[in-house]
Parts: sequence; structure tokens; C-alpha cells
Amino acid sequence: MFMLDVKDIGWWYWLASTLCLWTAIAIHPAAFNVALLIGAMQLLHVITTERSVTAFPVQVRIGYLCVLLTAVPDGYQWILWIPAIGTLVRVLTGYCIMARNLMLMPFNRRETLTLDFVKAAYLTAPNKGNMLHGISALRLFN
Repeated sequence: MFMLDVKDIGWWYWLASTLCLWTAIAIHPAAFNVALLIGAMQLLHVITTERSVTAFPVQVRIGYLCVLLTAVPDGYQWILWIPAIGTLVRVLTGYCIMARNLMLMPFNRRETLTLDFVKAAYLTAPNKGNMLHGISALRLFN
């Protein structure tokens, strides 16, 4: 199921990041530097919008930027495949694996980590405009 959210500026950040990462992998490695810049700009934009560095959307951008930064040292460029695939999926479907992973962190959930909760975190369909993908606020800290 495609979910192209072209009215959301965040979607455009993700699209630009995707294009840069795939360009870095396939054509010109220097495009990775642009992806890092876009990631930093997106993080700053979301921090100013959310007015909190602990807000869930900010956590997603911090996690994403950390994954990108792991590919900086020589010999670790293969790691770019991980965010390249993940970001492409995010752009096309709205499914964000980083958000799903962060839902499971103890500082983001109220309930005990159970198999049912993990299933809900990973298997709930993406909801347009809802980073928590419809997972009940009773189960998560916001």
C-alpha cells in the first residue's frame, strides 16, 4: 500500500534523504554528505516544531542521524544500505522501522514488553499523519 504524504514537509525531508542515500550508494559517494546535512536540518526543524528534545518525532530523527553517522568511518559505508532501504520504505508506505523500534524502548512505553505489544508495534499498519501508527496512547508515553 502506497502512502505518499506530499503535503507533509517531513515527507519531503525523507524523500530528499532517500534520493541522496541511493545516489551515494549507486553513483557518487559524496551525496552521503548531503544526506547528513538534510538529516541535521530535519532534526533541527523538528526540535523547533516540537519544542522538546525528548518528543517522539525528535527521537526518530536523532536515531536516524545516529545510524547515518555510523557509516562515516572508512570501511563502514555498507551500513548506508540500512537507512537507504528503511527510508525508501518510509517514503513509499509510511512505515517507519525506527519509530517502531523506539516504541519498544522502556522510556517510550507504559506497559510491560510482551509479545503482543511487540506484534502491535511492528505489525500495525501505518496511519497517515500519526507517527505512533495508532498504537494507543495508554500503552505509550508521548
